[in-house]
Amino acid sequence: EDICFTPCQATTDSYNEVVPGTGCEIYHMCAEGEVKNRVACGSPLLYDPINGYCNYATAVICPEDPTCPPFPPPTLPPTPQPTNPPTPIPTSSPTSQPTQPPTNSPTPAPTTEEPTFPPTRSPITPVNPLDHYRSKRSLIEKHILVAKTASGITYPSTRYTFEGLLNGLQIMAIDKALPLYVFYLGEEDDKYPNSFAYGAVNLAAFLANAMVLAIQSDACDEHNWQEVAGRYAISNSCGQEGRSYQDEECGEVFSCPVDPDMEMTA
Repeated sequence: EDICFTPCQATTDSYNEVVPGTGCEIYHMCAEGEVKNRVACGSPLLYDPINGYCNYATAVICPEDPTCPPFPPPTLPPTPQPTNPPTPIPTSSPTSQPTQPPTNSPTPAPTTEEPTFPPTRSPITPVNPLDHYRSKRSLIEKHILVAKTASGITYPSTRYTFEGLLNGLQIMAIDKALPLYVFYLGEEDDKYPNSFAYGAVNLAAFLANAMVLAIQSDACDEHNWQEVAGRYAISNSCGQEGRSYQDEECGEVFSCPVDPDMEMTA
């Protein structure tokens, strides 16, 4: 059966809830009607919704997953009743009139008409492209900003939100905070009438890549995907595909000065 689930909607108070489809292995920490954190208890523990903490599996009573209500059967329109055709009224036969010979009228000279062309498809030309994407909010949240549990149950991403997407586009595409790294959404220029359509394709490609790398797993960390000698090396955290993250700069807006004495403990 399909699972209907919108996280953290029981109350605006702080509480924990089991993520459906995970068998109580994962739970949400909720507050103010939003997911504040997504936690996995880790084997062999499961989240105990009665006691409110991770407990041994033998002591946990896991609730059933919420199911979607059945759709009502469609209402068919009433069948129209057949109507009897009207009785035709007899008509009298017409009286024959004498036929007059046709009068030959002069043939007008041919005129040259302007050729007609089929209408061209109008491009996307919003004054502000973000206004266009705001009108598509429900579609973006339903089909793009969606994460999956380990068992394949979908839920709205808690880390990638529509407002976060618009804020990022405002900084990178509209404000152009980093002149060397502008996210292209189109431009108001008569020389490029399809520029906003090209910008839409650019955004679609970016979101498709983001879905694969981060959104579907609801993670903000980069995935370790490059094999080194048949293994996924920990050195990939310093750069994959020939990149060196410590040597990359994004300007003062997004970069912190390098601290050679920095230590990290995990």
